[in-house]
Amino acid sequence: MTEYEITRLRDVDLEDVVSVIRRSKKESPFERAPTVEEMKTYTVKYSEFRPEGSWVVRVDGVPVAYAVVVVEANRLSAGLDDAHLEFEVVPGERGKGLESKLIDFASEYIRSRGVGKARTRCLASESWRINALSSNGFTEAYRVFFLVRRKTERVQDVSVPDGVRLIRRPYKECGDGELTRIVEAFNDTFQDHFNFAPERPEMFINYRDAAEDPESFSLAMVGDEIVGVCLSAEDMTYNKENGTKWGWINILGVRPPYRRKGVGKFLLTDGMKWVLEQAMDTVYIGVYAKNEKALDLYLSVGFEKERESLWFEKRIS
Repeated sequence: MTEYEITRLRDVDLEDVVSVIRRSKKESPFERAPTVEEMKTYTVKYSEFRPEGSWVVRVDGVPVAYAVVVVEANRLSAGLDDAHLEFEVVPGERGKGLESKLIDFASEYIRSRGVGKARTRCLASESWRINALSSNGFTEAYRVFFLVRRKTERVQDVSVPDGVRLIRRPYKECGDGELTRIVEAFNDTFQDHFNFAPERPEMFINYRDAAEDPESFSLAMVGDEIVGVCLSAEDMTYNKENGTKWGWINILGVRPPYRRKGVGKFLLTDGMKWVLEQAMDTVYIGVYAKNEKALDLYLSVGFEKERESLWFEKRIS
């Protein structure tokens, strides 16, 4: 039987964890490992990270797996009563019981925090992860579609909605105060969306400082108010590793009083234009599978469904 050395996640382990993610994700197109700085932002630098909710697994000193659980106060305050679990196991160690061991550790930690549910994400193509989750009491909660637009021709022009002006702001150039205003608009925009909990400016600020990919906000303004937000990104890190020219629309939302006025489509097309201006030839966007209005919008500007991501949940208490 394999002997596993299991430790808590520390700063010095981050490179090892990134190597595990890279080896685990290698067989999954579209997925990339975070950089060490990005991983630090999501874990040891994050104010809600707790070392006791993390596990790094080695065999003969070689890292082969990791798991981390984060209990987010904003989700608990929103009444969602859940904790987020991430785990990776390198291909050679799968199916030997290690996945179940990590899930057991995570479940016990979540129970000790008094939280009622675990949630985690996987690609529909990750059969090893789906099998591990299903055999350990997780069930599918909902799906996210990933849509793609593989067209290099000019994006159609959309008329500027009455009373609205557009501002583009590179993410890296946004100050803390400006990001705080953007997060306030983001939270107002998504307050009525499924499974949403308000974000704190801390995460946006820390991500700005750690991320390497070029990103740009397209902001719809009425006077001095941000009434809509679109965040576009060039997937530079993935593109360098895979010889692709991909970009993403990572955020798209409009505050409730300004919906159904063309603001969303206007921002979406501007975000797509920004991606193509970076010499990209492919644009991706994700959408909750049951959000038919958003899905119709994306299809209307040339996106097509390509793959699915599944979210699984498990009752703990």
